[in-house]
Amino acid sequence: MKAKRQKAMIALLGALGFTVIGGDVAYPQQLELAQIDVKEFDQEQFIREATRINEANRLFQQVVQLYQEGKYAEAIPLAEQALTLYKEAVGEDHLAVAQTLNNLAVLYENQGRYSEVEPLYQQALAIQKRALGDDHPNVASSLNNLAGLYYRQGRYSEAEPLFKQALAMHKRLFPDDHPNVATSLNNLALLYESQGRYSEAEPLYQQALAMRQRLFPDDHPVLLPVSIIWQRCTVVRADTVRRYLCCNKPWRCINASSPMTIPVLL
Repeated sequence: MKAKRQKAMIALLGALGFTVIGGDVAYPQQLELAQIDVKEFDQEQFIREATRINEANRLFQQVVQLYQEGKYAEAIPLAEQALTLYKEAVGEDHLAVAQTLNNLAVLYENQGRYSEVEPLYQQALAIQKRALGDDHPNVASSLNNLAGLYYRQGRYSEAEPLFKQALAMHKRLFPDDHPNVATSLNNLALLYESQGRYSEAEPLYQQALAMRQRLFPDDHPVLLPVSIIWQRCTVVRADTVRRYLCCNKPWRCINASSPMTIPVLL
């Protein structure tokens, strides 16, 4: 009965012009049709639910595009609409809702709306842990986002255990040489440096830089920030007063005060 109903749903979606991939509605976390709450096949109800999902998917993609263009103020109302539609279609405890909560938090943070950011990151993380378990790349990304918020607010004691959890998770999930592991090493090192814990920060920067050097060609832009910060950390430990690195390179006199930890869309 379930398979028959699902085939009927797929046929309906196709007739209505919705995108269907492998029996699933195409959307951020590949929502399975069977997850739509229709106890008995109800064509009108299903069409309403599918319409909400399709519109939410469209808005989600617009949000990502606007974010990439730096148009955060324009993206926020679309993300808020998408969140409402996903909640109506699949309930409040679904991965689509978690993704949209995370992305809305990133947008709020970029607009300086910090009081609204933390509860959204926390909600997204809780949903992901329930749905995905404690070891998943999206859970690690959400941990980094929440830790990054705490870091930028100077809440270092709250940021540290989250950065450590994300690093441990990435090491379990990925081979030793992986960009996500390097990013987590860098994040924890940056936190230590901000607290003046230079002897703890320097080896992490070295590991992150060495890993990225193995992963990317020498002239890749991802290598530059880690190299600069590691050298800065070494300079600071030598009691040099200058807080930026000047050298005979195209990136001469780059100010080294800006944080490396930035929130990411899921």
